[in-house]
Amino acid sequence: MLGAAGSSRVVPESSKGELSDGKGVDRRWLIFGIVLCALALTALVGLQYLMPRRIDSAWGLNYAGVRHFQRQLLSFDTPQLTSRAFAIWFRSLTALAWVGYGLAVTAGLRGARVRPAIILAVSIPLSIVLAVIWPASLSSDVYAYLAHGRMDAMYGANPYTELPDVLRRHGDPVADFLHWNLPCVYGPIWTMLPVIIVRIFHTWGLWWQVIAMKLVQAAALAGLALAGRAIAERTAAHRGDLTLLALALNPLFLIEGPGNGHNDVLMMALFLCAALFFIKSRYVVGSSVVGLSAGIKFVTLAALPWMFIQYMRGRRMREVGAASLGGLLLAIGVLAVGYIRFWEGISTLTGAYARWAWDRKPSAETDESLIAGYWPLVLLLVIFVLLTVWVWQRKKTGITWPAAWAILAVSFVLLVMPMWPPWFFIWPLAASLTQWDKLHTRLSLVSSAAAFTLTLLYVYPG
Repeated sequence: MLGAAGSSRVVPESSKGELSDGKGVDRRWLIFGIVLCALALTALVGLQYLMPRRIDSAWGLNYAGVRHFQRQLLSFDTPQLTSRAFAIWFRSLTALAWVGYGLAVTAGLRGARVRPAIILAVSIPLSIVLAVIWPASLSSDVYAYLAHGRMDAMYGANPYTELPDVLRRHGDPVADFLHWNLPCVYGPIWTMLPVIIVRIFHTWGLWWQVIAMKLVQAAALAGLALAGRAIAERTAAHRGDLTLLALALNPLFLIEGPGNGHNDVLMMALFLCAALFFIKSRYVVGSSVVGLSAGIKFVTLAALPWMFIQYMRGRRMREVGAASLGGLLLAIGVLAVGYIRFWEGISTLTGAYARWAWDRKPSAETDESLIAGYWPLVLLLVIFVLLTVWVWQRKKTGITWPAAWAILAVSFVLLVMPMWPPWFFIWPLAASLTQWDKLHTRLSLVSSAAAFTLTLLYVYPG
C-alpha cells in the first residue's frame, strides 16, 4: 500500500525522461533547425563570390556587384563556377536554409522554446554578415537607391524629375550598376535615406554607402522581429518568442533585406511598429508611422482603416469612420511633408506613373489598353471592400487585419505588378507571422511557398 502510494507520487528518473522526451526532442529539432538555417545562409554568402559572369535568371542578377565586393574585400579574383554548378549549389543551399527554418518553426509550434536572447544572438550577427559580406549579387536595387541619393546630395539633381543619366554625364561610378533610366519611383521618406547616407559617407566612397544601406535593412529586420514579437505577445496567446524566431530567421527577410538591401523590410518594420501603437490605443502616433511606411511604398496606406476598425471595436460606425478618415489624412500629411524637398508639381510623380504604365502600353493588335490596364485595379478595389466588410463583421477574439493585409498584399502583387519577384512576399509574411491561428498559419505557408519558389528562379541551370 505504502509502496503503491509512493509510486503514485514519486516518478522515477527514467519516467521523467520519458515524460519530457517529446518536448526535449522538439527543442533539439528547434536548435538544429536554427543552426542549419544559419549555416546554409552563411554558405550562400560565400557562394555569391563564385557567381559566373553569365547565368539565366528570372529577376536579373548583378555580377557587377560581385566584382565590386571582390575588389573591396578580397585581394584576389575568385574563380567562377559554371552556370549549372552555381544554380545547383544556390538552389540546394536555399532549400537547406528553408528546411532548417521550417524545422525550427514547426518545433516552436509544438511547444519547444528557446530564449529570445539566443534567437537575437544568432539573427543579428547573421544579418550583419549578410549586410557586410554578401555582395549585392541578386539585385542592383541598392545601387539604384544610392543613385537617387547621389543625384541629390552630390549634383543637386532632383531624382523625381531628372533621369539617372545625369550620373553618367558626371562620370559617377554608380551609373555602371544601373539597368533602367526612370525617375525615382519610391516614396519621399525612403529617398531621403540615401540622400542622408551619401552626405554622411560622401568621402568614404560608393562601397561604404552600399554597406550603410544594407546595415539599415539589418537594423530594420531586428526592429521588425521585435515589433512582431510584441504584437504576438498581446494578441496571439503568448506566441511572441515563436514570432520572433519566425521573423528574425526567415530566409526571405535575411536574403532580401540585409543581403540584397531591398527596402521592403524597413517598410514592413514601420508598418508593424504602427500596428503596435494602435494596440496601445495611440492612434495619432500609429497613423503617423503608417505614413512613414507609406513614404517608402504607398501600398501600406490601405491597411490603416482596418487598424482603426479593429482597435476601436465597440464604438459607433460614424465614430470609427471619422477616426479612420482623420488617421488617413494624417498619414498622407506625413507623406506630403516628405515631398517638400523634392516637389516640382505633378511632374514629381513621373517615375511612379512610368513604372505603373511599364507593361500597360497598347499593343499593335488591340486598342483595348484602357480595359487591359485598369480592370486589375477595379478587381483590387472590390477585394479591398470585401476585406473591409470582413474585418468589420468579425466578432471573434483575436485580430484579423494581418490576414486581411496578407490577402490584399498578395492580390496587389498578382494583379498589379508586372512581375512577381520574391521580395514582394515580405509584405504578407511580415504581418501573417504575428498570428498563429489556422487562417494566418495557412496564409504564412502559402506566402512562404511562393517566396521559396520565386527565390529559386534567381538562377536557372545551364
